[in-house]
Amino acid sequence: MAAKPELPEGYPLDNSGLRVRDRVRLVKLDDWFFKDIPAGDVLFLKTCVGRLIELQGFDDYGHAELGFERPTSNGDYRCHSVWVDPSWLEKV
Repeated sequence: MAAKPELPEGYPLDNSGLRVRDRVRLVKLDDWFFKDIPAGDVLFLKTCVGRLIELQGFDDYGHAELGFERPTSNGDYRCHSVWVDPSWLEKV
């Protein structure tokens, strides 16, 4: 079994005491976050700022996983999984 690679300097991110299933508010998304994301997805993600949601998990780097549902044109919903810096979240 291979050894787990070293994380880059500054990782993992500080989760500020957040835990999976905590109820959180997304308080911001920095401009650099939207690099290489299609314009329609950028518009949707910007509407997620301020929403309350359950924290789903953390990746190896310490990013918090959130899942937002987006309505589609046919009345269904599409889930967007987003990994963000925990400092962009507020526990509620």
